[in-house]
Amino acid sequence: MITNKTASFRRCRLFTALIISFSSLLTLSGQSGFRSGTIIINDTTTMKGEISPVFTDGIITSCFCRAGSTGESLTFAPGDIQGWHLESGRQFISGSYISPETSEMFLEILFDGISDLFYYNDLSAEHYLIRDRNGRLFTLKSYSKKGKLSIPDEETDLSGIRAVLRICMADAPALAERINMIEPEREILTDLMHDYHVLITRSESDIAYELPPPRTEWGTGLFIRYSIDMLNAGEEGDLSGISIDPAYFPGIGLFVTTSFPRITRSLWATLNLSLAERYEYGFNAYDEAGPSLTLYEELHLHQLFLSGEVLLGYTVGTRRLRPLFFTGLSGQYVISDDSRIDYDLAGDDVIISESLPYNPDENIRFGFTLGTGIEYQLSPVFSLFMNAGYTRLSGDDEISSIDSFAVTAGIKF
Repeated sequence: MITNKTASFRRCRLFTALIISFSSLLTLSGQSGFRSGTIIINDTTTMKGEISPVFTDGIITSCFCRAGSTGESLTFAPGDIQGWHLESGRQFISGSYISPETSEMFLEILFDGISDLFYYNDLSAEHYLIRDRNGRLFTLKSYSKKGKLSIPDEETDLSGIRAVLRICMADAPALAERINMIEPEREILTDLMHDYHVLITRSESDIAYELPPPRTEWGTGLFIRYSIDMLNAGEEGDLSGISIDPAYFPGIGLFVTTSFPRITRSLWATLNLSLAERYEYGFNAYDEAGPSLTLYEELHLHQLFLSGEVLLGYTVGTRRLRPLFFTGLSGQYVISDDSRIDYDLAGDDVIISESLPYNPDENIRFGFTLGTGIEYQLSPVFSLFMNAGYTRLSGDDEISSIDSFAVTAGIKF
């Protein structure tokens, strides 16, 4: 007899299975269930056509193949073919070539080199299979963070995965620190297998296949900044002759960054936006109408401004602590200005004072930025950074240029 609770549980599980299978199918096949590709019958026989995987509880258990959009579909099980390749670059292999436990499914190939990495996903976990250079097969099980039926101890699970990776790559001690902080994700494990291959073989030429990384990877972050700005007065205008002291001030900002994995993850671009308030003091004194009268000028520059930078950078190495270099374009927009110039005309028996507002000719300036710094990888998700940069901004008749030196610290996630 099926109780209401049992029926409800089955409906929930069936709904979960449908959602997972549908999401996986969208990920694999885009807008259509069929994608152009090639069926690998055996080492010498292939068949081109359109391919669509068939999911059972999230696992690819067979696939359809047809010659064209109107052609008759043929069904292939893991025991019928070696696998298939999609024109998008993704490759799948029959699990019967890997182990008896996977003989009834197709596995996605993530890496094929001195060691191999395979992948499949079921309702409860993501499974990664590593075949090392000695032919040993290791399985890593990473439990899904969404909709899992049972929740094991996450730290114990992660420690076990890292322990297995250390065994698989015991001949590459340079990767030990990286393994100790690794998260079991497709791209991260594929990158690890790639770097292990290069460390052992000292070449990339023997890599038969590697899962293509995404074209871009995006991140965001926050930063604080301490700047030293030096305004250079022009030879004409109200500021002519005034000696302006450097301004020291903090700022706060946010940024959006992207890397380019298909070129190299070391190359990145960033858009920075920051807000700061700057105060600068300037002074000048000269004789007016004879030595008995002296005119004193005091500049009080109060500005709230928004800065923007579009930077292209490069991070060196793969260790947790890495140097970086960057350059790019910068701009500055004055949001509000409460500046003035105080005039004091002093003689033997008289002092005449006047205060006039100062309005700069330009509220928007453009220039370039360059600098260097360091980045510390706290985890695969978070990193800290600190850099020092120099910015040169354009000027006008009043302020010929602005030289800015800044130290920036922040977090990226």
